[in-house]
Amino acid sequence: MRVVSLEERRPRISVCVPTIGRTEFLASTRSSISAQTFEDFEVLVLDNASNADARAIVEDWAATDARVRVLRVEERIPMFENFNRGIRAARGEYLTFCHDDDLVAPRFLEHQVSFLDRNPSVGFVGSNYEYVDETGAVTELRTPVRQTETWRGKRYIRALMRSGRNPLTMQSIVYRRSAIDPDGFDLSLPIHYGDFVLLMRMAERCDVGLVAEPLVQVRRHAAQASSALPLSRGMALRREVLGRYLDELAARWPDEKGLLRELRASLTLAHRTGSLWGWVSAGDAKEAAACVEGLGQTPIDVMLALAARTVDRVAPPTSARRRALVAAALRVANG
Repeated sequence: MRVVSLEERRPRISVCVPTIGRTEFLASTRSSISAQTFEDFEVLVLDNASNADARAIVEDWAATDARVRVLRVEERIPMFENFNRGIRAARGEYLTFCHDDDLVAPRFLEHQVSFLDRNPSVGFVGSNYEYVDETGAVTELRTPVRQTETWRGKRYIRALMRSGRNPLTMQSIVYRRSAIDPDGFDLSLPIHYGDFVLLMRMAERCDVGLVAEPLVQVRRHAAQASSALPLSRGMALRREVLGRYLDELAARWPDEKGLLRELRASLTLAHRTGSLWGWVSAGDAKEAAACVEGLGQTPIDVMLALAARTVDRVAPPTSARRRALVAAALRVANG
């Protein structure tokens, strides 16, 4: 009987761990993956030019667990390019990404692999999640998924456009590898909202799975806050990226004119709501003004911008004053 080598073995799922060397969290991430109740997996550490201390951690991991491979580059590359290295190298039927500062529950792989096995029409599945702080303490339970179920792809696209947010946190998603675009993440798109496009392109061709159980822990820490976009810039970028996606969707689905009108209207409303929230929550007058400036040119947006500027001229742009106006304006704008 021929013995199958480790190089030839096809695990059920590939766990990609992109790392830039956050040693303060990497050991905990490693432990959460190693503690999985489902054991038929491989780990691809996508070492993106990490420092010597992080390199020692991942090399020790590979030396002590035959399921682990380290794929290192010596010069830092963009995030999506690093992710695509994992997609190309993965041998599993399924694929997931676990960042070097996040944690997965012990039943994460077991639960998501079982869901995909039971639902062959589903291209990807995600779950609820918890936020944890730098010490690993749970700070918040997030439950955007109300019940475990399967959605048609169009429903997922509608939900994302309506809210401007992904109904599933990216850290919880497990992909059916055969459903991912062969080119992986689109390198022409920014890392902010570019992942939305990958998922919506998949949802055009397949169903989407939602799991109500919280299966991942997303870590919040100071380095994330320092790299976050101002909300005014984030809203403008989101409108640009999602608008371009709708243009390509219109070219692929020329007969879906009604759906495209609905999606464009949803994007307009999501942008308006996000910009107004940015105005309400802005920490200074400059950011508040930038959010108002980015509202748009529809009659409703022009009216809202005029009202906001009036309030900011009459009194300091306090959050309480702006919040009161937004609540009243949204009631009028949304009927």
